[in-house]
Order: sequence, then C-alpha cells, then structure tokens
Amino acid sequence: MNRVMNNVTATATVNEEITRLSTAALDALKRDFAVFAVEPEDKHPLTRYAPHGFKSATKNTDKVCKPYLDGYAANIGIACGESNLAVLDIDDEFSCLEDFQSWMKANLPETFTVHTGRRIGKVGGKRAGLPVYGVHLYYRNAIPDGFVTIDGIECQIKSLGGYVIGSDSVHPDSGERYEIIKDIPITPLPEIVKQGVSKPKDKPSGASGIVVSSNTLIPPSHRNDWVTGLMGTLRNKHFSETAAFETAKAAIIHQCEDGENYFIQEEHKIRDLARRSQTWDAPEITIPNVPIPEGYCMTAEEWAAHDFSKEESESLIGTATNAIVRPLTKNLVLAPEKAFKTTFLMRLMAGLAAGVTIYDELPVRKPCKIVYFHAELNPAELQQRIAASVVDVDTQGRFIHNRDIRTHLINETGRQFIAETVQQYKPDVVVFDPWQDLITGFDENSSKDTGIARAFMTSLIDTYKVTIFLVQHEGKDGSKGGRGHSSLAGWRDTLIKLTRKEGSNQVRISVSPRWGEPVTLELTLNNQTLTSSTAVGFTSQQSELRALLKEYPAGATTQQIADGLTKTLDAAYKMIQRAIKDGAVIKNDAGLICLVTKETETKGEGQ
Repeated sequence: MNRVMNNVTATATVNEEITRLSTAALDALKRDFAVFAVEPEDKHPLTRYAPHGFKSATKNTDKVCKPYLDGYAANIGIACGESNLAVLDIDDEFSCLEDFQSWMKANLPETFTVHTGRRIGKVGGKRAGLPVYGVHLYYRNAIPDGFVTIDGIECQIKSLGGYVIGSDSVHPDSGERYEIIKDIPITPLPEIVKQGVSKPKDKPSGASGIVVSSNTLIPPSHRNDWVTGLMGTLRNKHFSETAAFETAKAAIIHQCEDGENYFIQEEHKIRDLARRSQTWDAPEITIPNVPIPEGYCMTAEEWAAHDFSKEESESLIGTATNAIVRPLTKNLVLAPEKAFKTTFLMRLMAGLAAGVTIYDELPVRKPCKIVYFHAELNPAELQQRIAASVVDVDTQGRFIHNRDIRTHLINETGRQFIAETVQQYKPDVVVFDPWQDLITGFDENSSKDTGIARAFMTSLIDTYKVTIFLVQHEGKDGSKGGRGHSSLAGWRDTLIKLTRKEGSNQVRISVSPRWGEPVTLELTLNNQTLTSSTAVGFTSQQSELRALLKEYPAGATTQQIADGLTKTLDAAYKMIQRAIKDGAVIKNDAGLICLVTKETETKGEGQ
C-alpha cells in the first residue's frame, strides 16, 4: 500500500512539474520567443525534440508542447537570434539583488529580466565558490555575439549565435529555478551596449564547420564535434595521451559553455578519446587560447640537479625527510564504524592548531588554523569530544568547530555555506567529518555526484589555499576501501586508515602518503582520547613530556620543559604536577624533572 501511495505521490509531483514548465513554455511563445526543448534540469538541448540544438527553435505551439505531452519535464531554451533578442548574461559579478539593482540603476534602462538558477560562482570565476546573483537582461534587436564591460561589470552577449535558459527551468547544479524578477516590456538594445561590444575575432573553422574563438563559448549543441576536432589537432601535433587529456581538460573548462559540468560528468569519455586519438587522424581546429597546466621540461641531468625544495611548501605533518601531509593536499581518513576515527582526528587537529606534536610518529611542523565541519555527532557529545581533544593543549583560538545542517558538499546552498565559512575564518586546514553525512540526498556511488563534491573541494584548495581532511566510512569489505564511488581513492594524496582490534580499545593507524614512507601507530583509548599504546595510562601530553625528558638524562627544569614543548611557564608547571601525580615523571633530589628509573624510583618516592 505504501509503495502504491509513494508512486502516486511521485507521479503527481512529475505531473505538476510538467504542467509548470509547459505553462512557462507557452508564456515564452506569447512573448514572441523562439523556443526549443532542453534536457530536464540541464542546459543541453533535448535531441529527441531539438536535433539541431538551438537551431531547432520554433514558434509553433504544437512542436513546443510535444515534449510535455510525451511526459518530459523539459527545461526551456530560448534561441536569441530567432527571437530578435540580445540577452546580457551576467553570471559571476553580483553577490545579491541589491548589488545588481544599484548597478542597473546607474547604467542601463530597465527591461524584462530573469534571475538565473546559479547560486555559487563558477570555478575560475571572479566569485568562485561564493554567492552570486546571476541575471539575464533581455533587449530587442539581435546583434552578433560578443562581450561588453559596463562600469566594471563584464556581460556576455547572447544573440545571433546563442541561446539562454528560460524562466521556470531548473538549474543543473543548484536545483533552483530561473525566475522572472522584472516582468515589463522588452526595451530596445541601448547604445552603450552597441558601442562597447567587443566582437571576438573568429579563427578558422574546422571541417565540422564550427568556428572557434578564444572568447566565444562553445554551446552544448556544437561541443562534442568541437572536442573531437580538438583531440585530432593535438594528435596531429604529436601530443602524448596524457598531454592531450590535460590540454583538452583545460580547453573544455575554459572554452565550452557548460565546460565545468561537462568535464565532471564525462571525464572518463574524454580520457578514452585522448587514448583513441593516438590511432586516428581527425579534422584540425585552432587550439583555443587557454591556460595550459604548468609542468617541467628538462633533460635527465637537469631533473637530477633541480632543487624542487625551493618550489614546494614544507610539510604540515612529517619530517624534513618524510613529508606525510603537505599543504594544499587532499587527505582521506578511512575507518569502519566505531573505530575512533573522529577521536583520533580531533586530537591530531588540536595538536596541529597548537603547533604541538601529539603522536611521535606524526610530528607537527608548525601551528595551523583549523575549521572542522562536523555532521555526525550531536552537540552534547561533540562538546565532550572537543573538551577531550584539547586537554593539555593550548590551541589559542585556532581550532574552530562547526556543526550546522546547512553544510553540504554537493547542493549549492551547502557549498555556499562552506565557502562563506572558509572565507570568514581563513583556515589553513579544513576537515569534513564524515563524507557520507555531507552528501545526503545524493548517490555516493554516482560518479557525477561524487565528481561535483570532489571538484568543489578542489576549488576550495585552489581558491582559499587550504589543506583538506575528509573522513570516510569503510565499506563492508574493508579490503575494497571506503563506501561509495572509487574515485575518492584516486583523488586523495595521503590515506590514514584506522583498524580497531575487535572487542578492545586499541587501534592501529596506518598512514600512507603518496610521496613518503608509510608510518604505523598503535593507540589506546584513554580518558576519551587516544594515546600511544607504549604509554598506557598516560595522556598524550604526558607521553610527549616523557619523550622530551629522554634528552635530559639528569633531569630538566620547568623552564627547559616549557621551551621544549612551546608552552608558557605556568602551563608547563601545571602539566608537570599532573604528570608527577599520575606517575609519568618524578622530581629528583636536585629539583629537576626526570623519568622514573630504577635509581630514581626509590629516591623520588613520595615527592
């Protein structure tokens, strides 16, 4: 019965969506727009009804309504040239409606206006990862496509050679609708636009007939042929498979209208095309002027002699000879349920925030600012975990914890919240714990969904220069890695894997950096935190104190301990008193703090 009711509800929802979109399509026809069908919740022409892309646009009511009568909740495409329109597409310039209105009032006459569905700035754009308020300004009188900058705001002109997505359509990334925000008659194209427009110089077209320009974006209807031609060009220039893929990746993202989303969704196809292009000739096109990934081209002798240490940042965790976690990297923390992964990671991050080594095997190189996004623990439990993680550690306000239901790695609202938080606190390290709870509502086994989250996290690294730690639950078969799509395993730089010994409070932690030697820790849960199994009964701070005292066989003063552990004199004194009380260290006859040995055990008894 429940299944029947769910099906009825789902069917009703789909029917409502079809009715809404078909009504919007008819409204576009009433405005004398030429309309064509677009894939549901997408920007690509729906080829079944628009075989020639936006050139299939029509003002025929029967043709426009056909997809909806067939049960497709098709988005609405508006061919600008056929509609005698010049639409100013302003995407990554405004942060909110007020910003747009202020600029509009000072520069352009009001006209029919649509608020686009994008809510977060594109990767590589002015407001990458930040809130944006995109608009389409509709003006009469079509002109060649191009760009115009008005009062510092860059506008793309979509007209004779392009199309826009109509109101009530659903944006593929945000799930938000395009909405009319100024429903007034369309104004003639103002002179300020005509006079300021820069028409990109067209480059020679390929055999496919596609004109390639360094400024004009390739529409989805032409994109596949264009990518094929690009691969042929690279093959004819003797690019290797890897070089062809990397160059094509940069070209697609910068040159195609839907480049970012297209690459995320079709990465495997592009890799396959790069591989197959080595065996065939193809029509040649001019390679667009896009940034090519930087690299090194040197002789073997030059490689051997080059000092890369001048170009690489020092590690955050590790030694000078074995970097374990480097800045601007992706680090995956993998463990089954109830394996103390959060307990371990919070303690490690507390040490990193304080600039103090918590675990000898994972030496901290310098203090960092941490923003830790929690999605699993309830506030009361989280409070206890935080308190335990910072025992004997002075994080000096550098350890920020965030527990907010808005946090999400895939939907636009969640990504906007994360970007705003990172921008506010400007951390060195960002932690997401755990992955599964931060992609709720999406498919963890989907390459598309996983790809969007990975691309967003990579954009955080590129935009805000952060290092990322991502906590992932292990699958049922631990030998196969984490739950969900396997692409995360290839995305990460350092893997931190926890294995809890059955029925015990002991955990083995294996740390495998891509560029360094692996290390292993044996830890035991003690007083709600994990301490070295070689010092059971002592806190991690006491274990660190004992390790320092090995350098002072005759004993150390409180000042020497404070200096060695980078603490204030008062904090060092309090830590020493607790350590003496717990039997971790002892004060000898000279008043120095030292390790308990057979010789000092009797002399120091009772002190």
